[in-house]
Amino acid sequence: MDVTKAPPLDPTAGLPPTGGPTLQRSTLSASATDIAPLVDQVHIQPLDVAAALQILIAEVRAGLGLPGDAAVGSGPTQTAQVLIRMFLHALPADADNPSTWIAESARLDRVIQSALDRAVDAVAVWRNVPQSVVDVAKETRALVASLLSDAPPSPIWFRPEWLGLAPTIERYWRRRRLLRRGLTDPDMRPSRGNDAGDADARNVDDKSP
Repeated sequence: MDVTKAPPLDPTAGLPPTGGPTLQRSTLSASATDIAPLVDQVHIQPLDVAAALQILIAEVRAGLGLPGDAAVGSGPTQTAQVLIRMFLHALPADADNPSTWIAESARLDRVIQSALDRAVDAVAVWRNVPQSVVDVAKETRALVASLLSDAPPSPIWFRPEWLGLAPTIERYWRRRRLLRRGLTDPDMRPSRGNDAGDADARNVDDKSP
C-alpha cells in the first residue's frame, strides 16, 4: 500500500466538550503592543487559568482556519491535547503530492507556534493578570512545541494520559519521514502493497482513538 494513499488522520475523537465564553478575535490577533491599549478601553475581569487556556485554543483554532466553537482544556496537559488534535485535523487529507503535503505540514507547524506566541502575549498584557496564569500559558506553549517534535520524541508521550493520542502522532511522524525519504531517494519511495512502514501505519490506525 502506498503511504501517500493512506487514509486521512482522524484525531477528532475524544475532544473535550465545547463550551466556555468566546473571546473577540480582534483582541487575540493583535500584537502585544496593540493589545494593551485595547484592554485599557474596556472593563475586563481578571484573567484566570481557564480563560487564559481558552485564549490559546481560540487563537490556534483561528490560525489553523478551523470552524466551530473552541474546545476547553482544564490544564496544560488537556489543553495541549486539544491543540495537537487541532493540528492533526488541519493536515491535508491525503499525500498524493509528497512535496505539497510536507510543505503544508511544515506551514501548519509554524502557524500553531505563531498562534501560541500571540496568545501568550495576549495573556501577559492582560490587566492585573497573576503571574501564575502567565506561567501556565507559557508552560502549555512549551509543552505543545515539545510534543510535536520527533527529534527526539518527548518522553511525555509514554505517560498514561497521552497513550490514546500517541499512535496518531506516531503515524504522522512516520508518514512525514517516508515522504521526505521518497523525495530525496527514489529507491526509498514506498511501493504499493509491500511497504513495511505502511503496514505499521495500518496497525496504528486500528488502535487509533
